[in-house]
Amino acid sequence: MPPKLRRGLSILALGFVVLFSLRLAYGYHSQPNREAGGPPAAVATAFELDKHNYASSKMHRRKGGDGGTATVDQKYERVAQLSMQSRDFASDEKEIRDVVGQHRGLVQFEERSGLSGGQTLQLAVGVDPARFDELVQALRKIGELASIHIHKVDKTNDYKELQAARRALVATRDALTALKTQGGRVDELMSLEQSILEHEERIQKLGVQLGEFDEENEFCTVKLTLAELAPLAAVTIPFVHRAKVAFEWTAVFYLRLVGIALGGALLLLVLLALAQRLRAVQFLLASLETSGSDEAGPSGDITS
Repeated sequence: MPPKLRRGLSILALGFVVLFSLRLAYGYHSQPNREAGGPPAAVATAFELDKHNYASSKMHRRKGGDGGTATVDQKYERVAQLSMQSRDFASDEKEIRDVVGQHRGLVQFEERSGLSGGQTLQLAVGVDPARFDELVQALRKIGELASIHIHKVDKTNDYKELQAARRALVATRDALTALKTQGGRVDELMSLEQSILEHEERIQKLGVQLGEFDEENEFCTVKLTLAELAPLAAVTIPFVHRAKVAFEWTAVFYLRLVGIALGGALLLLVLLALAQRLRAVQFLLASLETSGSDEAGPSGDITS
């Protein structure tokens, strides 16, 4: 094999190896071996409670006229909703319960669903208003926090409306009871007794609702959902597959590159050949013009 041909083939092979190595390294950079887990199942993070927790605070309002201030009891409902994900479900659940116990929280609702690897735990915790923020801050550090929402709603008017409704029912019941003592027909007395019982039942229900506003029952609510994530699994791309992808890409790209280079070289050779032909034609034309001028000179002298 001629030395020049051998040198040219060596350069082509070296270029292919370099390009193949660069493509293989890029594959490791863009698609590295890693750990991955499956996506968590869709979980409803919001849930409702039959029991509502309320708290109160003192509000100071300025009076008109004498410029004094009046103290008003504000009733409000404050709820935090947290959604967390965990790859160590048992450990994170234990930590949640420990944190709730440390902040003297009361578990008012609990629901567990799913099998191992896809479990879900929902808890509703009542906590003293003074410990609410501390509990939320401690819980959000457990697992992987996916979302958090905190809202506060004023319930002062609702509380006053319940009080007014209860007073009205008590007044009506007392009036019916007084009317019952006046006597009358049996059917009238029975109807009156039924009406008194209905009012008593409504008064008791309102009493239960008002009891939720009592200072001794004051709580803020923390709702949390803990969803288990699938364990991380190693995702490894075999070297043979990486080498195959790199070789296929390099072969196609390198052939195109060599084809472009050969095409460019061929075009350059054609242009050089055309340029040489053009110079030869120009030289021939110049020679003809020179010889023509030389012949015209002597003939002119003889004529004269």
